[in-house]
Amino acid sequence: MTRMRSSFTLSLATAVLCVLTGLPQFASAQAAAEGTIDLLTTPPELTSKVAPNVVLTFDDSGSMGRNYMPDQRPYTGASWGGTDQQNTAGSAIYSGSDSSPYLCAGAIDPRVTDATNPKSWAMNGVYYNPNVKYDPPLKADGTAFPNSVFTSAWDNGILANRPDSPTSSTRRNLGVTADGRFCGKLTAGYYRLKDTVTLTLGTDGKISNTGTLYTASNWQWVSLPVAEQQNFANWYSYYHTRYTASVTAVSRAFSTFDRNIRVAWQNINTRQLAAATGIFPFENVSGAQTRTNFYTWLFSTTVGGNTPNQTAADRVGTFFQRDTGASDTNPYWERSLGKELSCRKNFHIQMTDGLWNNSVVTVTQTDNAEATLPDGRAYSTSADTSKIFWNELSNGQKTMADIAFHYWATDLRPGFKNNEQTKLKVRPYLADRTTGVTGSTPLTAGDNWLDNLELYWNPANDPATWPHLVQFMIGFGVDGTIRKTADNYLKLRKGGLQWPKLQGNSPYSDTAEKIDDMWHAAINSRGEFFAASNPSELIQALQKIIASVVAQSTSSTPASVSLPILTGGNSGYKGGYDSSSWSGTFLRYELDAAGTPATVKWDAGCLLTGGLCADPAGTNTTRDPNDRIIVTSNGTGTGVPFRWTSLSAGQQNALNQKPGAAAACTGGTSPNCDGYGSIRLDYLRGKRTNESATATPSLRVRASVLGAVVNGEPAYVSSPRSGYHDMFPTGSPEVEAGAEGSYASYQNQQRSRRPMTYVGANDGMLHAFDAETGAEAWAYVPNLLLQNGRLAKSTVRDAGLTPGVDSRPREADVFVNGKWRTILLGSLRLGGRGIYVLDVTNPTMGDESSAAGSGGVPMWEFTSGTVPSADGDQPCAVGSRSCASLGYTYDSANVARLHYQNKWVAVVSSGYFPSNADAAAAPGDRTEAAAKRTSLLVIDLETGKLIREIPTSGAPQSRPAGFKTFGLSTPMVYDLGSDEVDDIVYAGDLAGNLWRFDLSSDQLDDWKVDLMFTSYGNGGAETVGDQPFVFNPTALRDPATRRPILVIGTGKYLGSDDRTSSIPEQAFYGIRDYGPESPAYPIKVSQLVTQNMTQDATNTRRITGFEKPTEVVSDVPPMRLAGVDPDTQAPTIISVMAHGWRIRLDVDTEKGERAQRRALPFATGNIALLYGLIPKSDDPCDPGARYSIMAVDGGTGAAITTSGGNGNGQGIIGTVANLPSPPSDAMVARGGGKLIIPGLTPQLTEDVRKAMDKAVPPWHRGAWRELLGW
Repeated sequence: MTRMRSSFTLSLATAVLCVLTGLPQFASAQAAAEGTIDLLTTPPELTSKVAPNVVLTFDDSGSMGRNYMPDQRPYTGASWGGTDQQNTAGSAIYSGSDSSPYLCAGAIDPRVTDATNPKSWAMNGVYYNPNVKYDPPLKADGTAFPNSVFTSAWDNGILANRPDSPTSSTRRNLGVTADGRFCGKLTAGYYRLKDTVTLTLGTDGKISNTGTLYTASNWQWVSLPVAEQQNFANWYSYYHTRYTASVTAVSRAFSTFDRNIRVAWQNINTRQLAAATGIFPFENVSGAQTRTNFYTWLFSTTVGGNTPNQTAADRVGTFFQRDTGASDTNPYWERSLGKELSCRKNFHIQMTDGLWNNSVVTVTQTDNAEATLPDGRAYSTSADTSKIFWNELSNGQKTMADIAFHYWATDLRPGFKNNEQTKLKVRPYLADRTTGVTGSTPLTAGDNWLDNLELYWNPANDPATWPHLVQFMIGFGVDGTIRKTADNYLKLRKGGLQWPKLQGNSPYSDTAEKIDDMWHAAINSRGEFFAASNPSELIQALQKIIASVVAQSTSSTPASVSLPILTGGNSGYKGGYDSSSWSGTFLRYELDAAGTPATVKWDAGCLLTGGLCADPAGTNTTRDPNDRIIVTSNGTGTGVPFRWTSLSAGQQNALNQKPGAAAACTGGTSPNCDGYGSIRLDYLRGKRTNESATATPSLRVRASVLGAVVNGEPAYVSSPRSGYHDMFPTGSPEVEAGAEGSYASYQNQQRSRRPMTYVGANDGMLHAFDAETGAEAWAYVPNLLLQNGRLAKSTVRDAGLTPGVDSRPREADVFVNGKWRTILLGSLRLGGRGIYVLDVTNPTMGDESSAAGSGGVPMWEFTSGTVPSADGDQPCAVGSRSCASLGYTYDSANVARLHYQNKWVAVVSSGYFPSNADAAAAPGDRTEAAAKRTSLLVIDLETGKLIREIPTSGAPQSRPAGFKTFGLSTPMVYDLGSDEVDDIVYAGDLAGNLWRFDLSSDQLDDWKVDLMFTSYGNGGAETVGDQPFVFNPTALRDPATRRPILVIGTGKYLGSDDRTSSIPEQAFYGIRDYGPESPAYPIKVSQLVTQNMTQDATNTRRITGFEKPTEVVSDVPPMRLAGVDPDTQAPTIISVMAHGWRIRLDVDTEKGERAQRRALPFATGNIALLYGLIPKSDDPCDPGARYSIMAVDGGTGAAITTSGGNGNGQGIIGTVANLPSPPSDAMVARGGGKLIIPGLTPQLTEDVRKAMDKAVPPWHRGAWRELLGW
């Protein structure tokens, strides 16, 4: 009996809602490391590729040349006194008098770092602060300006070192200054407030004894230590004026932008946005040196004039109202596609050091006037939920807040409504799910957050679905009358504070209320205001803005998505998620006679969470998190309860990790630890008290305790069903164990085992749900997710989708440790570089101790070694539980029974390495050498230890031109004989290579690897990687050789570049296996028969004939193909020398078609079901996809139909359907008998059934097994 085992592969988990791809988080512009690929954290079909527009407005007013900030003395508003203005040519330093020592104090006392202590606050925001590292500016190419020299420092290092037209600048020896201009001191240093001086805070949170700060005797001078001379010199040359600090900050912040963001720029006085101003991707390409032009503009900015911020903001608003057609001056025009993109987002960053002063602009939609927004929502100036927008004292003039509200609330391109009705609107952005602040209606799973008024009017969220403008305001060294604190923000939302009236009622008055107006403007446009009191805070503000632009531009389309259905008995099970909250659902349906989901019986996610449920309607008791059975592992095979006191010190440190810390938490008083680990653990268990905005820490708000089920399709496990027939070789452990080794006995013992459904979710757990009741029996948290930081990251307040257990587990019955067991072998996808194995022989556990202890659930984990295991394993050493070759495990593991020592093993492909740094759990995951090679890992199932790593570099075949190998994908296991021992493993890679690993020998040294086939060159794809293999092959019967023929499709759907129809042509292949080290390897595309496929107006697909190989093939058994006699035109059998077949996915109307999952085999009839995915278009604002399904003869690729053909191998093979989601696997209808293949026509389904009825006895374990995922 010959058999095949291929790992469960992930179907496309969702209905495709938009042809959008994700931005790579605007990572630093650099070439991807060789062998890495773009891997999206969020589903590609919900993630945008539309590059946002960003306009930067840079303040070039005269005050930017000053060497102090803010304009008035901090905390009092009085004049500084004793200052010299530093212009861009660099003519002065600081006052020669020591009567104003606070001028030479960057911070009140830099030794104090506690932000709640006023001594840590800024004094002169642009003076040197020893706590800040002053790095030089960056050029367009990412290289840095030179470090300054302490003994010869430039007054203006920007002008002196800019690449374009550098200008000479005075140089000074900072160690000796004849004029004493460091506040009367002759050498470099700084002042700080004396230890004996105290500062007190008033009830308003402001310093009450401000006179203390302006008493010269309260300050002491600190001479600069030698170790700080370089830092001081850089500060002096690149940061000691508002202008130089701002230019440096922008140069460094914008260096992270790349082609996935479009940029335009202006100054407030000179070089303003004009009719000819275009907006381009931030890159240097032929004809558009945008990156270089931006930096040239930035480094050549000069200062002088007033501060007309209002007119500058209005210019940006009108810029985004442009409709200039097919032109780069049109902000919605996409040159690469030749069309406008109506769903593009617009952002404005306005940097200023002062108060606006200009004539009033005219806008019609102000924040104190009621209106109907473009989406039909009423804006009320009396509603509690929107108070923060309209609750202001009356002004007699238009404000910055009015301008911002106008360009947010107005449809900037109303023409899109009529011309783009079928296209995607601008995606709303949900950053804060908190309710109970201005409303009382919580957001529950399945709710549309846009219908919740509190969330709609929460300034942290942007619900606008029309073209609009989001504005970020940076006030450099300025404060308003309302201090920007969390408490004041809450008061503004609730109505406890009111926006003030502009004093003097004049556009030219310099009052602090205008700073409040900037904050109000940012809120009105759903942006953010930053009051930067020093250069470090300015850079941080820009970084936060960039992060916000990224978050809003890569936010997923709000959708409730369901996965394909899994059948078990008379029930169907379907996972899913809501992308607005990344909450998960897991539904049980009753199936009707046609196998269609009918009635929802329960939603396990709702049962786990409690409260009001939609499916079915009703209210459930909230489950006590303390009663849940949740276990993890120490990484060596020992389970432990998922309780704080049971975790190791390393695991506790991982949960204590402070968000945003530069390094790992190492325990104790490490500044990278925040001590909230036990609270995070309780949160992960389901405790929800810390989801409140006022809790400490305030953690991510969840609509459901169950995380998003994205790629973790469920596995239904009841009685054993692996189909062994107790035909193991004489002397094997299975035979020697007698009754204990009999699989039939094991099946009998376990025939009444409680059915369970196992679901991986992005809450970091593999959940075991009772298949009958939906109650969670237990859950497992992989140790790797604790150690690599994914779990801690998933709890962060503003976290989006954090990958966890995001892959379907592989069920298998195995004989290990002297008995039969049922196991789950799980991958993590982008959750981590590892696999885990669980024993689910007894799926019901009484308590956590039983589930975690000996004989419990955890068996072992195997990782890449980036997380040290407790037994000190070395990377890739035989006998270790780690290997550095292991990448991210995208359905990477399978189970095999080998001749070698009669071992049951896990065979694991080396997986994928991400090119985008944001996707990686660790920085090294995207650059290490392992990404440039591929290998198969063979791991002992009993111990979890490595038996052998088999690198593909050992294949003896000569490599074709351009050869590369990277991204080894899902392995398939195959047994050539009838001894129930596996012989071969097949796996493809993302370069387009198909590999054959021969493990038939009982000697390790005799194991072999062959490069079997390449999809590129010689009649195939033009370039390596154009036709990648993501899914594992399916083995069917080669009628001529009685050996396997491998059916496999090409194409990937993993990253940002995959969400388009503009990809190289893909194909399905059938590749003949000639055994190890065949001279035919590597097989070329030119050596295959091509089955010609057409599609008619009804979307019906046919095979219309075949073409012989274009390259001569000899010395192989001929393929026997049904064809037409050229003389009689009668059907006949034609012998063709070929190494297999292909079907090109080249239908003109179905651009971008690719394989959507592995081919589903009907081995009894030697039939392969081929599944394809077809993006709707190239327009990322025009969503949708279609799916194809075809049934072909696995041995030849020809049609199998009798109804649509005449026996000559031609005829109907399938169809293309506008399905709401990918078709589910085939199933037998309730009551048995009728075959159901979702997506395939009834006639074609009947043809498949007839072909199976007529087939020779199966060489597979049983035809029934085909319907269960093998």
